[in-house]
Amino acid sequence: MINLKKIALIIFLFPILWACQQDAGERNGNAETKTSVQQQAPQERQNTNPEQTNQQAEAISDEELQQFVLVSQKLQAINQETQQSMLQAVQDAGMDVERYSEIYQAIQDPKKEANPTKKEKEQFAAASNQFQKIQIDAQQQMQEMLKTEGITQNRFQEISTSLQRSPELQQRIEKLQQQVQ
Repeated sequence: MINLKKIALIIFLFPILWACQQDAGERNGNAETKTSVQQQAPQERQNTNPEQTNQQAEAISDEELQQFVLVSQKLQAINQETQQSMLQAVQDAGMDVERYSEIYQAIQDPKKEANPTKKEKEQFAAASNQFQKIQIDAQQQMQEMLKTEGITQNRFQEISTSLQRSPELQQRIEKLQQQVQ
């Protein structure tokens, strides 16, 4: 069973996975990944008007909200699987998860020191390379699941953003979840 310390480390490692995805997309010239990331910030800035947010919330049907809940649950399952795979990759590389995190933090923040040995550097590199493979697989699973469920990534993100900003939409989704139970 995973203890709380490992759960906290999983939460810490997930942003690393995201960073690997972004790095892999940039190295592979993945224009779609770059465009998606570049478009997200302007879209979020556009939706700060409460009146506009309410109009967007009203434009989301109950059917779309039900679909959103289902897709969110499936994405969460993929995310959990991915996190477990990442933990396993660190362990398979012969590293302790905590030590991997220390080295990663030292790389991100030059003020922190980890002083990895040559062997730890090799293990860290092996785990990090495995992360990229895990991320690619997870991204493919997510894209396939979205396609199977009949919702585009953009529409899913639009609903997610509206949900974060609209108390009315949050109430609607809570009601739908209660009806399903």
